[in-house]
Amino acid sequence: MGNLHVRFERKLRQELVLLLSLMTLRNKKRTASTKTSGLPLLRGYASQRKVDGSQVRGCQVSRIAVKACVRAILAIILVAVMGPVFATTQALAQVATSVTSTHGSGSLGTTVTTNGPTIQITGGTRPGGGTNLFHSFGQFNVASGDTAQFLNTTPSLRTDNILSRVTSGNPSSIFGSIDTLSYPGANLFLMNPAGIVFGPSATLHVGGSVAFTTANYLRLAGADGSGSGIFHADTTTPSLLTSASVSTFGFLSPNPAAIAVHGSRLIVQPGQSISLVGGNISVQSGTPENGISQSARLSAPGGQIKIASVASPGEVLAANFGKAPNTHGQSLGTLGTVRISKQSHIDTSGEGGGAILVRGGHLIVDDSTTATARPDTSLRQVHCGDGKYRILQ
Repeated sequence: MGNLHVRFERKLRQELVLLLSLMTLRNKKRTASTKTSGLPLLRGYASQRKVDGSQVRGCQVSRIAVKACVRAILAIILVAVMGPVFATTQALAQVATSVTSTHGSGSLGTTVTTNGPTIQITGGTRPGGGTNLFHSFGQFNVASGDTAQFLNTTPSLRTDNILSRVTSGNPSSIFGSIDTLSYPGANLFLMNPAGIVFGPSATLHVGGSVAFTTANYLRLAGADGSGSGIFHADTTTPSLLTSASVSTFGFLSPNPAAIAVHGSRLIVQPGQSISLVGGNISVQSGTPENGISQSARLSAPGGQIKIASVASPGEVLAANFGKAPNTHGQSLGTLGTVRISKQSHIDTSGEGGGAILVRGGHLIVDDSTTATARPDTSLRQVHCGDGKYRILQ
């Protein structure tokens, strides 16, 4: 994308220089004749674009020149519209590692220590000495080549779930590795309502399942409804932390933040799952710094890959991505867009079979593949609220 942008920008400069030169020349001639029209400018531009004036006359030259000028003007508009996208792409390549604990009482006891390229995360809160471990981060950005390591300093205690929130209001950019292997089999939840971006060098070293969400809170409840609790990303809203499992992802905003996967290779252990739950969700190719473009890949061998995109307040059930009312009594009215493009690959094939579950208002699969161990289920568990479901090959 960066090379394309440079070539496009160079070509645009050439076209603008040519147009400005002709306009300057025209302005000089206008002082000698008030009857000068825009047609010579258009003809001049057309001739500079290697249009043979001896073969075309009058309005034909004008049409050709107008088309050339329109193309240049459209290019200017395109830069104005797409400039932020190009800028974002370039900015993503310059992510610096910044993993900090939340300041004040909302830190939940999280401690962050830098040891070379490894950021060690210890402490946290374990309600009642149970199996859930909670962490709170101010910032959570991991650069390429660096690792955010959740380090187990209490191996005698069993840990089923590591639940983390990011409280600064800034998106998380993950271009390096996340490692929780010192907690064998533990699931990882990372919640950042401001957004999450995975870069092309992002990797996971997690023994259990992973869930990345831009929800505002996680509701906790046992299968029988026991141990009910809630974990808010907003430190000013009281949380009730328990050892129950995550039952729902709660959204309070009418416009939840996006999750983007750019060329990442996110892979979990066989039989585990990857969940992306947020606003608009995109999975597409990306370019590592000083590298070439690579396709994105989500892989859960024999497990599940679950993607839910929402565009309104409400709750998403963790088990089946059904709907439920949030803490304000609001249920999801509008779902968002899931876009899988640019040779991305989503794969749950493996021993025992896997499944891919997608819930959204729009699903677009463009020049990408999905695979499960059971051909009859590959990307068939799709729920699109308005029926806008397109697979483009």
